Amino acid sequence: MTPQAPHPHGHHHPPPPGPASLRSRGRRLTRQRELVWEALTATPDTHLSAEQIAAYVHQHAPSVSATTIYRSLDVLVTEGLVLRTELGADRSFYEPAHEHRHHHVVCRDCGKVTHLHDDLLGELPARVNAASGYVLGTEEITLFGHCPACREP
Repeated sequence: MTPQAPHPHGHHHPPPPGPASLRSRGRRLTRQRELVWEALTATPDTHLSAEQIAAYVHQHAPSVSATTIYRSLDVLVTEGLVLRTELGADRSFYEPAHEHRHHHVVCRDCGKVTHLHDDLLGELPARVNAASGYVLGTEEITLFGHCPACREP
């Protein structure tokens, strides 16, 4: 599964400030964290698995351990620079955090992922709240279906 797709609106968003902002948060900016960030921003609007990120890092620094890569991802997620999203297949995928919240549609056949802007959901959160009594959190919503390419005969 290699989930990735540009925004359906045909535009890309600039990446967030990046790991350099870690210093202002009292965290060290290590070469490993920089390489993890480079992997995530090398292909905009792409969701990468930890394994894909590790492969990128190992191309540039073969001695970096998988544990260090996972720890770097955890720090970047904790600091709000990277989003960890469950996109099916019992695997987490990572992407740089953006200022706007977005959601995902994942193809069950090929794994393609498409972003949906938060405003596209309209009144859905309020309707869920009213129907269930739950107050939805700020997490992204992931929907599953079949992309146009996989639906073609």
